Amino acid sequence: MCENVGQRCACRLAMWFGRNPMPELERLSLARNNLTVLPALDLPSLKVLDLSYNKLREISSAATLAALEEVNLEGNVRLADKRRRRPG
Repeated sequence: MCENVGQRCACRLAMWFGRNPMPELERLSLARNNLTVLPALDLPSLKVLDLSYNKLREISSAATLAALEEVNLEGNVRLADKRRRRPG
């Protein structure tokens, strides 16, 4: 069962990548998909990830993105709000 049950798009995304491994994928755009969470993805060669203009609240620390060099989080107001509310 998907860890993102209730997050239909994220759950489908996790299942799709689970069935269709892409260990050599270097660039991925998930921009403007209304994602609220980024599921754990096993993309060890991914260098560029565009998550702009979604509704992200969190990003899974379980994601395997060892080669990641660039991530675009522009327009994710909920993610920015969550970071602003942290004490400290």
